[in-house]
Amino acid sequence: MKSLLSLLLLSVLSLPSVVLGVDFDELVYRDGLFYKKFTTVPFTGQTSGLKQDTFKNGNREGPSVWYYENGQLASKLTYKDGERDGHWVFYNKDGTKRMTPFKVGDVTLDEGSGLYRNGRKVLSR
Repeated sequence: MKSLLSLLLLSVLSLPSVVLGVDFDELVYRDGLFYKKFTTVPFTGQTSGLKQDTFKNGNREGPSVWYYENGQLASKLTYKDGERDGHWVFYNKDGTKRMTPFKVGDVTLDEGSGLYRNGRKVLSR
């Protein structure tokens, strides 16, 4: 009984690290794929913090939400098989939608808001 309770407690305590994911800064981009630092296996999982992305086999997959350091939303993006897909919307530091290029950290986002299919912009906003 004690070992079952110990195992249950250990499982519950390890859940936050699984649910929260890793910080985006713990990833490196190499040969067209994202890897967790100091590994040779393409990253699968979620990142947390200012840059919240989902990855599958080293490629971005699904929603991507980035925030400014002041907590305001910077961008809402979607990826499919590592390519831009769906609606992409960028925001200013005050929370208003942005239509011109801007910088989030050390990354310049120059595409503007729009709709993407298979990595190609099909509609601008």
